[in-house]
Parts: sequence; C-alpha cells; structure tokens
Amino acid sequence: MSGQSILEMVMGALLGTGVLGALFAFVGKGYWMSNVAPLVETEIRKWYQAREQLEEREKEVRNLLRTPAVSEESTKAVKLIIDNEIKRSDGLISREIHSQVNEMESRLLSKLEELSDVIKDDTAFKQEMLRKMGKLEGAINTILPAAKLGAESIAPERSKR
Repeated sequence: MSGQSILEMVMGALLGTGVLGALFAFVGKGYWMSNVAPLVETEIRKWYQAREQLEEREKEVRNLLRTPAVSEESTKAVKLIIDNEIKRSDGLISREIHSQVNEMESRLLSKLEELSDVIKDDTAFKQEMLRKMGKLEGAINTILPAAKLGAESIAPERSKR
C-alpha cells in the first residue's frame, strides 16, 4: 500500500463519518423538536403555572419593589414628573409656548385677511360660482318635476290592479 492510498482511505473514512454524523445529528434534532421538546415544554409550563410558583413570584416582585433602591428610584421618578409639570405650567416653557401660539395665531389671522381680500376682489370668481350654481339649480328643477310625475304615474297604475 502506498502512502497516497492510505491517505485516501483515511480521508474517505473521515468524510464518510462526518456525513454520517451530520445525518444522525439532523435526524436527532428533528426527533427532538417533534417529540421531546413539546413534552419538556408542557412540563415546564405546568410547573411554572402551579399555584405555589405564582405565589412565590408575586412575593418576589413585592419584595423587589420594597427594596430601598427601587423605592428611592420610584420616588425620584415621581418627583421628576411633578417638577416637570410645574415647570411647564408656571415657568419659562409655559411662556415660550404661549408666545409661539400667539405668534402663529397672528400669522394665521394675517393670512386669512389676505385670503378674504382676494375673495372680495375676485368678481370673476364670484360670477363663475353664481353661473355654476344657476346651472345646478336648473338641473335640479328639471329633474325633480320629472321624478314627481314618474312617481304619480306609477302610483295610479298600482292602485288599478
């Protein structure tokens, strides 16, 4: 046997073993995921949802909330929120908001005045609108009497039957 053939045999054995190992791992994983994992999950959920476990978790949370660090942090957060609200309603932020609102309001009023001036001066626009409203009124007048006549002519025929 030559050195090359021994090397080929070793490589073939390793490669075959690797492929066979991967195949077994793939099959094993599939079996685990489809059969074993759901059973383990069911057992864990039963244990986790047991009354004793729920009571222990509630006690743990209550004790955690009573610790000085958590209590102090909660107190600081509440004080910060209160201070922030006071500053917003009484301090500089409130004045700044009011000044910005007043400025925007004045700009809006000036734009509305400009728009009203344009509409007042635009007689062509008014005439066009009046013409279109006249057409609409004429169309309504021509349609409504026809609808009334059609309803009256249908009603006597039904009563004759």
